[in-house]
Amino acid sequence: MIKQLITTALFAFGGAGTVLVHHLDVEPLAFTHPVGAPTIAADRAPAIVPASVEVATHSITLAEVQITAVAPRRAPTPALSTARLEPCSEWRDVGVLVVDSAGAASGVRSVRALCDQSGDER
Repeated sequence: MIKQLITTALFAFGGAGTVLVHHLDVEPLAFTHPVGAPTIAADRAPAIVPASVEVATHSITLAEVQITAVAPRRAPTPALSTARLEPCSEWRDVGVLVVDSAGAASGVRSVRALCDQSGDER
């Protein structure tokens, strides 16, 4: 009985959600309130200034400046040189080679350092 009640409640909530989505699709401003005309904080009339008032005495006149855009010049990219890397050290041990599923280590991993041997030794 409880499973049927839960199923019925879930179907009811799903149906209500579907109806709500459809209503919002049809009426996008459904849950908004209309905004009234904006209120004016100051109810004073703007000052009327005659056109003959000279405000040039408090102004600064600068010379005209022309700005032109120029693309920056890029330095040429140097050609990539192919470096010849050759071993320049002895072998050294750095760790185990294989660790099996039981955790046992076997073998030793060895490496050598590589140095740049670029030159005209062809």
